Parts: sequence; structure tokens; C-alpha cells
Amino acid sequence: MIIDFTSCEAVKHARRIVAYPDITDSPSQRALAWKIEMSQRGNRMAVHRIADQTATHIRAERLADAVDRAQHTGGAA
Repeated sequence: MIIDFTSCEAVKHARRIVAYPDITDSPSQRALAWKIEMSQRGNRMAVHRIADQTATHIRAERLADAVDRAQHTGGAA
């Protein structure tokens, strides 16, 4: 199950702080906002990485199946 954090109000606020650092004078708020934004980017990258690995695995399985079929049919895949 993939959780969509982009609708979370805290994340939206954090993104505003990262995009417009002048809206707050608090360094701790800016640091927290930056950590939230980076964690969100990390989550998206993890999802993309898993999708890429899955696609690679599926392609490898299809290639192995094609090789098996070719070996069993005398070269005609």
C-alpha cells in the first residue's frame, strides 16, 4: 500500500517554508521543514526505485521464458 503524504497539511506547510524561507524567522522551523521535504523526496525515490527493480525483474523473467521456449522449439522463439 502506498500512502500519499502530499495531501498532508504539515507537508504542504513545510514545502512553503522550503520554497519561501522568509516567511518564518525560526531556524528550527526551517530545519524541520527541510527534513520533512527531504523525507518526502526520499519516499518518492524509494517508490521509483522499487518500480524500476520490479520492471527489471519482470523483463529478466520474460527473457528467461523466451530462451526456454527457444531451446524447446529448436531455436524458434
